[in-house]
Amino acid sequence: MNKNMLNDYVDACELLRETEEDIQKARRLRKSVISDLVKEPLQNLENLDTKEKILEERKAGAVRTMIEVEAWMNKIPSRMQRIVRYKIFKEMTWREVAVRIGRNATAESVKKEFQRFMDSN
Repeated sequence: MNKNMLNDYVDACELLRETEEDIQKARRLRKSVISDLVKEPLQNLENLDTKEKILEERKAGAVRTMIEVEAWMNKIPSRMQRIVRYKIFKEMTWREVAVRIGRNATAESVKKEFQRFMDSN
């Protein structure tokens, strides 16, 4: 696991949320197309099917990324899970992370601990 994958996790979470919104919009549009089927060509309905399929594939990719990162997180030490969660997922500063970690941690010590861990994994 590298830092890029952790950043991908954050993006995958947002992509999942945005894609679910797009799927809901497509479904609402489908209902209006079906109710106006007399006026609208059948091709519009087929285009909606294709769009929904693409959105579902995008959603599945985002979920795969999230699961991969979450499985990795369960295998690393608890302290590092907390550091990763605060710094990468919650986008806190190193100083804020150190305060949350407690036990006389400093921004620099937590940052170095994170860097050493990521370099070794």
